[in-house]
Amino acid sequence: MPKVSINNFRAGIQGSPGFTPDLRNVAASDMRNLTVDENGKLVRRAGRARKWATAETTNRYLRVIPTVYNAAGASAVHNLFVQTKAGLKYWTGSALAAVTINPSGASAAEFNTRFDWAVASNRLFLANGQITLWVEILNAPTGTVPVAYWWGITPNANSGYSPSTLPTITAADQSGGSLGATQFYGYAFTYYSDPSTGLDIGAGARTQKGTGAESLPSAVVTEATTSSNKTIRVANMLASDDPQITHKRIYRTENGTSASSGFATAAEAAAAPLKYFHTIPDATITYDDDGSVFAGLDTITSSGYDNPPTTLSHLAHYAGRIWGASDNSSTVHFTPIDGTGSPVYDAFPDASASVPQKFFANKWDGDVITALAPASSGQEMHIFKQHSTIMLRGTGLITGVQAIPTTGTQTAVNLDVSFTNRSAGCASPLSVATVQDMTFFLAQDKQVWVSQGGQLTPISLPIQPVLDTIPSEVFDVTTIGDTADTDRNGPVIGWIYKNKYFMAFPTEEMTSGQTRCNKIAVYDLLRQYWTIFDTTGADGTDYGIQDAIWVPIGSPTGAHGLSNDQLYAITRDDGTNWYLETYLTGTQDQGVDFTASYTTNELPMPTDSVVNGVYVIPTLTPTATQAVTTTLTVDGTDQAAVTFSTAKSRRYRQGVFGRGKTFKLKVAGTTLDNLERLELEYQTMER
Repeated sequence: MPKVSINNFRAGIQGSPGFTPDLRNVAASDMRNLTVDENGKLVRRAGRARKWATAETTNRYLRVIPTVYNAAGASAVHNLFVQTKAGLKYWTGSALAAVTINPSGASAAEFNTRFDWAVASNRLFLANGQITLWVEILNAPTGTVPVAYWWGITPNANSGYSPSTLPTITAADQSGGSLGATQFYGYAFTYYSDPSTGLDIGAGARTQKGTGAESLPSAVVTEATTSSNKTIRVANMLASDDPQITHKRIYRTENGTSASSGFATAAEAAAAPLKYFHTIPDATITYDDDGSVFAGLDTITSSGYDNPPTTLSHLAHYAGRIWGASDNSSTVHFTPIDGTGSPVYDAFPDASASVPQKFFANKWDGDVITALAPASSGQEMHIFKQHSTIMLRGTGLITGVQAIPTTGTQTAVNLDVSFTNRSAGCASPLSVATVQDMTFFLAQDKQVWVSQGGQLTPISLPIQPVLDTIPSEVFDVTTIGDTADTDRNGPVIGWIYKNKYFMAFPTEEMTSGQTRCNKIAVYDLLRQYWTIFDTTGADGTDYGIQDAIWVPIGSPTGAHGLSNDQLYAITRDDGTNWYLETYLTGTQDQGVDFTASYTTNELPMPTDSVVNGVYVIPTLTPTATQAVTTTLTVDGTDQAAVTFSTAKSRRYRQGVFGRGKTFKLKVAGTTLDNLERLELEYQTMER
């Protein structure tokens, strides 16, 4: 009897066959938990296992964040963090332990929105539109829990440190000294995090040094010397309880080429440039300036450099700087480069700076920024908005006296954000992932798009019928809350692993905070096909992936319980249990065989026909009896499913019966693997 052979599995899913009629007979309408190997055969996906058996039942997991410690002469060491709705946890090698949050003013409610993050100089920077932090990345993480600090050291009311504002210092003349007689001088001080001083916080093998950050200066206070009192005592420089602050730097205004040259009036002294001349420990609150130190020409550099705005919601590390977009806005901020060419990650130039380092990305278009994503070239960065994609080109370096305009402001830096593609924007920030020269993201039209230098192409048409079931609430990026149905970032998660783009997404309605990403779309970049993975637990219910990330090559395999080249995920079962898991590892899901299936598209016959047999032909001879369920659909009506056990054979047949003009075949099983081809045995009903 004639047979229809289905063996072009590398075409993957073509769930919109009307647009690809040439693939109708050779592609699937659905593939679940199957991939295509290098020989074009169908193989089962890998499984998943609990990294830590203990469930989190109170504070739901929001993000999993991998970092790598890198330093000259040291091995790269993995660090793994998990954000909960109330704080941060850290993998110690055997458990998730709470990260010490040093900002005493940080409340649990400020953690209930997912962080965006960037890594630079062995520090993890975090922002979520409510709080901005940085966390140390350790080179000896086993058994040691890192510390989180407030990002920026200028006193402010948000951090909870004391003082909460820069103190108002006092100055008074004292006897002796060598300052100029009857001269006015101005004084100010800054808080300083000395990079040669250790931050002695927490326990364990921690070696975190100061960051080099410097606060805004205090208000200038002036004082005059007399003919005999040529020393000025600067007082009330209050010590800070911010653990980042190790020292204070004192500045003086002077007129001329020596410390003996002051000013004739207090107004002149107050308006003159501040010049650095001395450093004292943070615990010291007074200093007697006797004129023995000449400040020279080293003017203050931190004037106009403030903490990052707490409204920062989207972060990226690009061109040696950290870039951040404010929540629900078109505003982008970026950190400076100092006079030596070194990055300054703890300062954001404000409106008083000589170069205010912020700009507006199409401010008046009625749209908001949803994500920042550097292109793989390192020469440009995506600024994604909900309905458009902007390419930022340039590095932010000052290039000369000619100001190059950016959208909405004039900034004397080499930035160009004039390129805007309105074909699509990113509607779900966490769906963004970059590999090779391609940046993937999910748009509001529920299509997956790829950007190559800002040129956008939709690629998800083959699986569009499935993506169209994503609830519209997923794309509401303006809502903030601590339950799954009010998560402003939306639960769609994208990541890259082994040359594939993965996107976990929900098809459940957002009710009672129970929404989870219960399906994963997988795009193979090499073979250019789609497949879908289910997220079904051993009990038959969806467990749901909330975030997933690849841990790259780093420390020796097995060190502190993290493996090289491994995918980690945070998952949720059908109740309120949250877990840290390794994903795509082993052959089972939590020790249980999962079901894989392959469903053909409708196969039209030239005339009325009868299908009376199905052949399932694996590549390898099975080592054990296998159970395969076949379902034949005839002219749109499903026939009864038939389950049959196969012997240890490379070719087995199941007798079925169906009469019609169009047929669809589904094969499924918990041991379905290594399929070479499927065959439908039929005969035409000639009249």
